[in-house]
Amino acid sequence: DVNTYLCEEDLDQIWTLYENGELINRQSGLCLDVSGRTGYGNIGTYYCENKKDQMWEKLDKQDGLFTVRNKLSGQCVDVNGSDGKGSIQTYACTNTDDQDWNLVPEEEVLGLGELVWGRAQGSWRPIACGEGISELIVGVTKSVTTSHELTEEFSVSIATAITAAFDVGVGSVEASVSVETAKSFATTWGTETIDEITTTRSCKVTGDSACMYQFVIELEGDEDETFSWAN
Repeated sequence: DVNTYLCEEDLDQIWTLYENGELINRQSGLCLDVSGRTGYGNIGTYYCENKKDQMWEKLDKQDGLFTVRNKLSGQCVDVNGSDGKGSIQTYACTNTDDQDWNLVPEEEVLGLGELVWGRAQGSWRPIACGEGISELIVGVTKSVTTSHELTEEFSVSIATAITAAFDVGVGSVEASVSVETAKSFATTWGTETIDEITTTRSCKVTGDSACMYQFVIELEGDEDETFSWAN
């Protein structure tokens, strides 16, 4: 079960609400989930299944408070009892204090000050081209370049920025990626080693020439912070 607890600088207390309604724990990568399939009952975490009983909507109230309602049952996230302490469950929305929540910015929880990232930008960059060959063989280096010490907390802020807003440039056209694609990149980043690794890649050339490309994600912060991830 998911419970209320004193607020700490821990990743298991950080959640991301995606556009599709999934509310995912930063530590485990699991979704906030209602026991069973009806959207009624105790709340825990479970593997994300893209089902309605794992989807939630944030209903804003006054003074920065909000309630969280299950999209399947229409019931609200509620703390067992009436003092706001204990396990959580779904319950009929009653507009009471133990169903009210407020957000604490992630950078504040993790001690990152006021760091705010802009939209993540992704692009395909040529790393090698060849003409008149039957096969293109290239050493591809995965690397991370950043202006900030790459602490665990800083890495979490990067994953959050990627999931929040992620654009990809294709020629002169820029488009936003899907929620699932953004989540996939963020998850990959969360398990990525920061060491530079060079691997040999090859591709068959069927025409007169060929180029090999590498995908790069870049971020810029509001305090001149920069981040680049070539993967």
